[in-house]
Amino acid sequence: MRTYGAMQLIEGGSAWEMSKLEPHVAIRLKQLFPRVPKNSTGPFRFPRDLMHAADLDWFLTRYPLAMTAEDREALDGGRLAFNLQQAEIERILLPNFSPAPFVGLRDGQNVRHYQMQAVELVRRRCSLLLGDEGGLGKTYTAGAFLCAEPCALPAAVVCDPPIMDVLGIKASEARQIVDPHVGVQRTDNDTSNLRKLVERYLEKGKAVARGDLAKTVEATLNEAEQHALFE
Repeated sequence: MRTYGAMQLIEGGSAWEMSKLEPHVAIRLKQLFPRVPKNSTGPFRFPRDLMHAADLDWFLTRYPLAMTAEDREALDGGRLAFNLQQAEIERILLPNFSPAPFVGLRDGQNVRHYQMQAVELVRRRCSLLLGDEGGLGKTYTAGAFLCAEPCALPAAVVCDPPIMDVLGIKASEARQIVDPHVGVQRTDNDTSNLRKLVERYLEKGKAVARGDLAKTVEATLNEAEQHALFE
C-alpha cells in the first residue's frame, strides 16, 4: 500500500508526530486541521487524546502513513475509545436517561433531569461549558456535581462579587458543599482574601496541586493585583 509520509508516537507516547508528508498531503492537512500553522513545513505534532485519535485515523483512511504496529494499535484504541465516549454521551442525552441517585442533598431538594444530564456529562468528559438560559439552575447544576462527585472537593468557585452571596445561599440550601475550614468568602475589591483562600486550597491539595499549577495561580493573582481586576 502506498504511503504519503510517516506518523509515530513521540515524547513518551504523549503526542503524535507526522513527518515527511508529500506537499499536497501537507496542504490538505492544514486545511482540515486549522491549528496547524500555515507556514509550517513539518514535522506536525498533535496531542494524544481521543478526539485527535479519531480525526487522525479518519485522515489516514485517505492518506495512509507509515506506522509501526504498536503505534497503529494505539491509534485504533484511541479511535474506539472516542466512539464509545460519543455513544455514552448520546445515551446520557436521551429523554429516558436514568442517572444514579444523588447523595448529599438536603431534604426537599431535587436535581432536575436536565441538570443530572449535565452532571453526568462532566463526569464523562471532565469539563463542560454550560450555556443554559438564565433561571434554569446553572448554579444548582454545579452544586449537584460537587455533591455527586467526592473527588471534586475541595473546589474554588470564581465569579463576580455580587454573585457570591447568591452562590452561598444556594449552596447552603442544597448542601454545605464548600470546605468547612474555608467557607464561602468574598473578595470584593481586595485580592488578599482570594490569595489566602487559594493558598489554603493549594496547601490542602498539595499532593496534586503543585508545580505548574501553583505557578499559574501565583501569576494570576499577581496580575489581578497589578491591574485591579477586582475593582
